[in-house]
Amino acid sequence: MGRLHWREVKADRLALIDAIIGPRHVLLDEQSREPPDGLPRLASGEWGLRGRNEDERLTGWALYRFCTKARGMAGIVAGARPHDLDHAHASHAVMNSESLHVGGHLIGQRRASSTNGRVYLDSVTLSEAVERMGMVIE
Repeated sequence: MGRLHWREVKADRLALIDAIIGPRHVLLDEQSREPPDGLPRLASGEWGLRGRNEDERLTGWALYRFCTKARGMAGIVAGARPHDLDHAHASHAVMNSESLHVGGHLIGQRRASSTNGRVYLDSVTLSEAVERMGMVIE
């Protein structure tokens, strides 16, 4: 994410050219389209997340510090990595009635089988499924 270019930032998505899994689009909800407080609202320079100077990209260490601070402010479990947040995002999508396929696409997975090992269901979701299945069997 430290390599985000302004040209990749669109009105409703990030059109990533060089994502880890190849080029992909990341759709943004309305809240995500608004820059956090303290970040400039107007694009300037080449980098979407810039370093100390406008022509430098954000370093990995600076991005790590930013994520750690944001994680703390959001009350997210200490030690959670951006990778873990991907899994949580797909898990919450599936627990809120989205298909495994849709949950996977939200985190850039092309096949539901790839998503299967990344989605975790909470006990409430599983208990509700047990109750629904009980009614079906009855």
